[in-house]
Amino acid sequence: MRQKAAAGCQQSEAFGQRLGVGKDGEGTLTTLDSNGGTRMFRLDDRTRRRLHLALFALVGLVPTAGLLGWAAWVHSPWYAAGHAERLAWRLGLEVVLDRVRHPRPGVTIYEGLELREPANGQPLVRCQRLEARWQLDADFAKQTRRFLVLKAPGIEVFPLHRAEWSGLLDRLLACRLGWPEACVQLEAAEVTLAGQPNWPKLAGVQARFESLPRGTWVGVAFPSGEASGRLATISFSRQRQSAGSGLHVRLDTGQGEVPCRLLALGWPELAACGPQARFAGTVEADHTAGAWEAQVAGHFADVDLEGLVTQRFSWTLSGKAQVFLDQARIRRSRLEQATGWVVMTRGGAVSRALLEAAGQHLAMTLSTHVTAEPIQPFEQLGFWFAIDQGQIRIRGRCPLDRPDGTAVVLGRQGPLLVGSDSNPLPLAQVARLFAPAEVVELPISAETAWLVERVAVIPKRPAVASQPQAPHVR
Repeated sequence: MRQKAAAGCQQSEAFGQRLGVGKDGEGTLTTLDSNGGTRMFRLDDRTRRRLHLALFALVGLVPTAGLLGWAAWVHSPWYAAGHAERLAWRLGLEVVLDRVRHPRPGVTIYEGLELREPANGQPLVRCQRLEARWQLDADFAKQTRRFLVLKAPGIEVFPLHRAEWSGLLDRLLACRLGWPEACVQLEAAEVTLAGQPNWPKLAGVQARFESLPRGTWVGVAFPSGEASGRLATISFSRQRQSAGSGLHVRLDTGQGEVPCRLLALGWPELAACGPQARFAGTVEADHTAGAWEAQVAGHFADVDLEGLVTQRFSWTLSGKAQVFLDQARIRRSRLEQATGWVVMTRGGAVSRALLEAAGQHLAMTLSTHVTAEPIQPFEQLGFWFAIDQGQIRIRGRCPLDRPDGTAVVLGRQGPLLVGSDSNPLPLAQVARLFAPAEVVELPISAETAWLVERVAVIPKRPAVASQPQAPHVR
């Protein structure tokens, strides 16, 4: 045992000599001299302790203090205010932000985010949690670029006037965001309209913004209908290459339907179709020099005629109608051409005065089945129409189960109003139909102003209307 202890002491002394520590506990520092040899400097115990303390402070205390200071700064309100100021500069909006977190490298989470209009402080968008990260993806031109991917469990959108949203969209498409090569992708699990609990909630909304050399493009995809997998898309784009290029809008509902009250956020006229009305089809529109040029084709389902006619004009017409648009052309924000069908299969009610006015101004025949009652119930309503440059042609379609039907309104006992194959009539006749009885020569009144502002009643060339083709009645 003594021999083993002695051998251990000798090994410890040899190891200490290699480290520069002598038997007395004092350290040594080995350096090279000019001749390549080594020189030994002895370090006392106090010096070695100071070196150890300095090394501990440099390696342990300083990084720990830095981390604690950074954590305190990140969780401070000044850090969130700095991020909000930078976002406000890029977006051109007032930004309110509660907290910013960085859970892992390359990922930023914004909490309590709200975007407001800087002029009046009106809220635009509110999001309780928004995750931002970068990833590589293919853009609209099939080129790989870096995208800023935003994910949110829920987004609350505030209803605004169309002019206010148009200004925000104009800033977006004009690339006045301080980021000329922006590519952003948004994924929202749910989008709701603030203050409107009865409005439909959109689940699985996707949006994308791309700034390309030839222009900017914004696209939004959202569910259409109750069946899963059906997506409606709406896109906004603007070309940079042509001077004075306006806004181009395209809507495609795919195989589903979109509520008209949702589309009324950008097209307010659709709000008159009623809360249950839906649209399925396509819309192509261009906004240039303050006016709209558009083409519409599709199907409007469950249009509330009471809200469209009774609450706007002096007549009574109630029921849910199906409107099939083969084509409709809008020029200078007014309807100039349209062909389609209007069908009602679930019945309704119409005022006798409206039937008499239709017979007087639209060259139709009032049937003997019309009673003296002021309100006439009916079973079916159906007619084909064609509008072209200030003229209109109408042909009856009832009974709907017969191809040779000529009645416009069908009652329980028989036709109430029968159409004719006469020549096209001026659209001014439709204005006279809805005008008060005392207005004869110039049918411009509070009742007809809405119609005249949106339909071109002044003809510019002879009307050309194709033969009607019966739609598929659902």
